[in-house]
Formats: sequence, C-alpha cells, structure tokens
Amino acid sequence: MIVGVAIEPHLKWKTYCGLILELARRCRVSLVLTLGALLADVAHTRPVSVTGTTSDRELAAMLGIRPTRYEGPTGIVGVLNSACREQGMPTASLWANVPHYISGTENPRAALALVQRVAEFLQARVDLPELQEAARQFEQNLAEIVARNAEIAAYVKRLEAKGAEEDEPPPFPREELPPASDLVAEIEQFLRQQRPGEAKD
Repeated sequence: MIVGVAIEPHLKWKTYCGLILELARRCRVSLVLTLGALLADVAHTRPVSVTGTTSDRELAAMLGIRPTRYEGPTGIVGVLNSACREQGMPTASLWANVPHYISGTENPRAALALVQRVAEFLQARVDLPELQEAARQFEQNLAEIVARNAEIAAYVKRLEAKGAEEDEPPPFPREELPPASDLVAEIEQFLRQQRPGEAKD
C-alpha cells in the first residue's frame, strides 16, 4: 500500500498526475483510491455520509458507495481520476460529506468515516483510539456552540429535517443560504480555540 498526502498543486497538474501514474505502474498498483471531503448542506449531528465515484460497478459495490449526483468544479482529485481512466488504471474516489458551516477547520469525524470505509474495503483491522477521541471531542465542541446560540441551533434543526427527507445530501450550495457569516465565524473561532498550542483570543 502506498499512501500519499500532499497539498493540491497550483501548476502543472498533468505533470503531477503523470508522476503519480508512473509510480503506480512501477509499483504494480492495482487501484488508485483518492479520498477527500465535500462541502454539503448536512447537519453535524447526522452520521457522516460517504459518497464516491468509480466507473466500475463491481468496485463500487466492494467500496459500498453510491454514485454522487455532483456536477461542478473539480480539483486535482478529479483530474487524477480522469488520467487514471485514460491510462486504463482502475480508480475510485471516496468523499465524506461535511457541513459547509464548519468548513474552516479539520473534521476528525469525516476522517474517521473515510478510514473506516477504506479499512472495510481492505478487510483490515485498525485501532483508531486517537482519531475516535478527536471525533468525540469535535462533536462535544460543536454541541457546546449549538447549545449557547439559538440561531445556530435553529439552522441545524432545519438541516436535520431536510436530511431526514433525503437519501443523499447534495453538495452545497442549494436553494437555502448558509447561516450568517458571523455565525460561521463564531464556530470557526471556537474550534480554533480547542486546538492545543494556539492562542485563544
């Protein structure tokens, strides 16, 4: 297994993808699996939904993914997947749907959902106590924010009701605008204050 973590390149995307494909060929890789997060109008109180893309129906069944209906801008992941298909390299992509109103911070719940899905696919047993604790703390922090702000609580309730009516959350934006920027700023500020080593304004 080769795991790559990198910042999305701003230039020379074709060269970047070509280097990854060359490495995959040299190592006789059987599948290129990309992971990411997708901003969606979902509530943080609901289980993390994982969607994905692949042109192989059998692979989709093995990964336990439903095709996403997303149509819009893409990034290096989309370009890499396209390059893989052009070169005949099996590829798939998994995306954790994350609440758009907490987009400015890391989301350990989303990371946990992706890791667990990959572990299931690989039929591997993994111990994730640190990530599970981070996810639990993340949920607790958000619960504190919601409990002290009626406006945020009302917005989350609307998302919960909307999510209960849908099988798959579409990506943000939708017809309903996100909460006011000051609410988003409050959430991001609170979460930043929970990170060790960072100043608390």
